[in-house]
Amino acid sequence: MEASVRSPRSTIRFGVFALDLSSGELYKRNHRIRLQEQPFQVLASLLERPGQIVTREELRQRLWPAETNVGFDEGLNSAIRRLRFALGDSAEHPRFIETLPRRGYRFIAKIEPSIEEPPPEIVPETHAIETPAELPPSPKRSKAMTGLLIASTLTSIALAIVVFTVILPRTRESSTPQSSRIDAKFTHITSAAGVELNPAISPDGDFIVYVARTRGNDDLYLQAVGSNAPINLTSDSAYDDRQPAFSGDGKQIAFRSERDRGGIFVTDLGGRSVRRLTDFGHDASWSPDGQEIVVATEGVFDPLSRPSTSYLWRINTITGAKRRITSDDSVQPAWSPHGHRIAFWHIGRDAGQRDIATISADGGKPVPVTNDAAMDWSPAWSPDGRHLYFSSDRGGSMNLWRIAIEERTGKPLGAPEAVTTPSRWSGDLSVGADGDRIAFTAAEPRSNLERLAFDAKLGKVAGSPVSVTATSVPVIQPNVSPDGQWLVFRTEGDQEDLYVSRADGSALRQLTYDSAKDRGPTWSPDGKRIAFYSDRGGKYEIWCIDPDGGGLEQLTAITGTWMSFPVWSHDGTQMMVNNQEGSFLFDLRNARRPIRTYTAFPPFRKDQVFRAVSWTRDRKWAAGMMYRVDGTRVPGVAIYSMDTRKYRVMSEIGRWVHWLSDDRRFLFSEGGALYLGDRITGSFQEIHSMPGQIRPGFAVAPDDSAIYISHAPEESDIWLLTLQ
Repeated sequence: MEASVRSPRSTIRFGVFALDLSSGELYKRNHRIRLQEQPFQVLASLLERPGQIVTREELRQRLWPAETNVGFDEGLNSAIRRLRFALGDSAEHPRFIETLPRRGYRFIAKIEPSIEEPPPEIVPETHAIETPAELPPSPKRSKAMTGLLIASTLTSIALAIVVFTVILPRTRESSTPQSSRIDAKFTHITSAAGVELNPAISPDGDFIVYVARTRGNDDLYLQAVGSNAPINLTSDSAYDDRQPAFSGDGKQIAFRSERDRGGIFVTDLGGRSVRRLTDFGHDASWSPDGQEIVVATEGVFDPLSRPSTSYLWRINTITGAKRRITSDDSVQPAWSPHGHRIAFWHIGRDAGQRDIATISADGGKPVPVTNDAAMDWSPAWSPDGRHLYFSSDRGGSMNLWRIAIEERTGKPLGAPEAVTTPSRWSGDLSVGADGDRIAFTAAEPRSNLERLAFDAKLGKVAGSPVSVTATSVPVIQPNVSPDGQWLVFRTEGDQEDLYVSRADGSALRQLTYDSAKDRGPTWSPDGKRIAFYSDRGGKYEIWCIDPDGGGLEQLTAITGTWMSFPVWSHDGTQMMVNNQEGSFLFDLRNARRPIRTYTAFPPFRKDQVFRAVSWTRDRKWAAGMMYRVDGTRVPGVAIYSMDTRKYRVMSEIGRWVHWLSDDRRFLFSEGGALYLGDRITGSFQEIHSMPGQIRPGFAVAPDDSAIYISHAPEESDIWLLTLQ
């Protein structure tokens, strides 16, 4: 929609920002910041009346005319959140936008009058981050060190809580133009606390089956549209059951289950008759005649995290005959309504680009549907085969899109169209047989670092968690410096960069800022280097960087495989690393870089691998997690003896593990709980729990006095979209 305030060449300046009303663009120090249409309209409305209240009703009339049928409250709240993120503002301590509860909003910063001038010239941004005295600027610093301003707020106990005031999104332009939003009505299907996801809508549109965790494991729930009484279809299973898919006649539901070593199972709508279809596979999609399913060898739980290369297989549901139909990476298959093609998404060979493609149901050469920098995933066909719906961040946040397509050939027939939802994150699509209703998962993803005081002698957490970061961008994978004074961690999302801060969150500085995905940072024993794994060279290898951002160096170059989660030995002479085949060691005393040789751990199991993430100080024991050869994680933690070269499974729960300094006990996490285990006795006990999730990658202070976690108060619901 066109904004009434967009007079030609009219620019409003406030602080370091300039809003160009003619182009609908926001600039910060001449650096363009991506701003979607609705946040722009909100900002323009507030700037028209600075210092005055603009009511929610006035904003509704401007953003959503009377004939538009959307969830207004959710939509406006989402627009305000995106606008505050772009400005680096916060609701608790506003510098620009003040909230007046139940009334509206007010622009409180000083602005300059509107002037008639050309839009700002876009130039590279060169402002620097404040550098702590202990970390002097490095002459080797790259352009990774730009783009972040920091605002700190003292709590009543003088703890500095870091607020990311601006984390500039990666500049990306779609290779194709984008059309206006498609009008839709939104219905909230589930509203229970916690996570509901993976919806599938029945062909008649009367039922939705989805996944929820209410008993300690994931179960399938069937719920009639318009009802609030879900039925647990897998209550007799103690294992995770996920990824449901209705058959074309609506009488059966295929799903992934971890029972009996995993595979694809089928049940009726009452959950009474469960039978196995395959002993492998994820994200099943039925053929139109119900005689076959297509599955991927890897399941997608997070499109940002893909542990392996996946392939698609066709399986006859009657005979069990199977054949592979793709030769390159392919996940989340969707069989077209007339059976001609199968849609999927894949990671390209060019540094992790995620795009949609289709392939003939008989195999052959894939046909690209999207090919740009946006993250595109979760494809679903319209019932007439004329459109592919998918989830994408091409508009700034993860939302729903569709593209016209020729089903028989897979040829795209136009540019992607936005189907905007009132959610910060939308995915897991399922399209009903009438083509007008789409079930999807809506979430508000966020995670921040918290510190737990820990009494290692008693094996107990003391007191409540203390916030370390307070950001609008998820932060994960903290690691503590050898002196216990500093943290390194990474962001998650469109931009995956490394940051360093003091242990209380103050003196924050950004180490990397580019399109590469930088993960798993860990301090060297002398505190002079930080190792991490990154795809900045084309595939994931181990890299090192100085704590001041200089000295970036590629540490490994291993042919034919990726590297992940480096772990230094306590004396700094070796490094433990992982790939799809398991764990192995590098000798860091080798002066030649990058390192190309390694010593592998022995095989773990025939159909599983062990990946180590923690190493005792005496270098005698490694601890880690277990994975199937298809890349899916097996619940539980295991340890490995460097002396006997034997493994031992310590628990059947657990997502991350970390040794304590006594080299005997270890901590591990599962869901929102922390557990303390003992290598000698083999016992473990819960020592702390909280709502939400403790993200994989927690850290322990060198003296065991504190545990640093990434806490995600997870919440997601199932929604139903009805096209108008």
